[in-house]
Amino acid sequence: MANKLYDETAIQAIADSIRAKNGSSDTYTVSQMSAAIDNIPSGGTTEIYKKTWLTGHTYTLTSDGTLTITSSSDTFMGKPDTMRRIIYCVKKVDATDPHILGTAQDEGFMYFVDGDKPSDSLNIEFEFSSSFYYIRNNAFRNAPITSFTIPSTVRYIDANAFNGSKITSIIIPASVERLGDSIFENCTALTTAEISQSSNTYSISVSCFRDCTSLTSVTIANESTSILANAFNGCTALTSVTLPSTVTSISSSAFRQCTSLQTIDISNVTNIDDYAFTDCTALTSVDISSIEDVGYETFYGCNNLVETVGTPGVFTIPDTLTTTHGDFLCLRNGQTPNLTTVVVGTGLTTTTDWMFGRQTALQSVTFNGVMTSIHSNTFINCTQSGLTIYFPNMTEAEVQALSGYSSKWGATNATIVCSDTTT
Repeated sequence: MANKLYDETAIQAIADSIRAKNGSSDTYTVSQMSAAIDNIPSGGTTEIYKKTWLTGHTYTLTSDGTLTITSSSDTFMGKPDTMRRIIYCVKKVDATDPHILGTAQDEGFMYFVDGDKPSDSLNIEFEFSSSFYYIRNNAFRNAPITSFTIPSTVRYIDANAFNGSKITSIIIPASVERLGDSIFENCTALTTAEISQSSNTYSISVSCFRDCTSLTSVTIANESTSILANAFNGCTALTSVTLPSTVTSISSSAFRQCTSLQTIDISNVTNIDDYAFTDCTALTSVDISSIEDVGYETFYGCNNLVETVGTPGVFTIPDTLTTTHGDFLCLRNGQTPNLTTVVVGTGLTTTTDWMFGRQTALQSVTFNGVMTSIHSNTFINCTQSGLTIYFPNMTEAEVQALSGYSSKWGATNATIVCSDTTT
């Protein structure tokens, strides 16, 4: 017989708390809990507790720490608070455990607490009926589970469903039609994620994988059209992302501070919002051949970005780009820039504040468009000798007529070459 893990007072407090929260007496009794705990054998998989709830879920706990949850009726994963309490009962934590807040009468009793999660993990197995379709918000938030297979019947996953849990990998089946916000946020043990091929066109949700600091690769095979704000923000181990060709929009800070991201195929993306790739310091090349609009500080701090795919050693801004915002390719102070050659397509006829700020390795910038306005700080702090700015489709007189020419828009030592001049 195992050592007793609860005294009678602690067992009574847990039982009373569950009854009070559920508003029903159909739950654990003190004698059931006491008997189960007192009779845990030293090993094996002996069934030590089994309970079927009115919702159609059956919870079976065995002595090896495995909780099997079986559903025999039409259902969705509800009552997340009940789930947390059951898992905590399985863990048999002491009543004074710092992960538990409040008293037996407090609704906070036995909650998983953000930032103060159990260090141990559980083996939890789930068996659901074919009608299981909905994982509710917060269902497994901060739960100490390391693996979970989302059934192929699930259609909806609500916000924060696995936020802060200890899962190590996840596959989202083709049946899913909607992802809520922050589903996997703060899952710091998650290393791989796959979103299966599907005809559903849901977006990769806001903060979906935010701060998943162990996530190394993501494959998105469905028909998503957009990556929403902060979707992968802070995924510092992420080296590769496979996006479907249907993705045309990347929202603000979507890949911000993905400091290990080296390449990403965004060749079909037409719109990139503010800060989308800010501080992606390992990013060396991108394919922006379809881009039409680039936001503020999109590639700010990407100090290793040296080329666009298809133009080795040259960063080419395509003719499709007609709108850009401040600090587009600007570097942070103190970083070593590597970008030497930029070609700007015909679609862009104006520049923005700090567009190439601090790019002190720049040697050649070509504006193929007929420029109507160049911001006075376009090349701020690009004071190096040897920088040549080309205007192959404008005369020297037309360029000199642009505001800021006398200071060369911040590039004080630059040479200006126009259609009617030679170097």
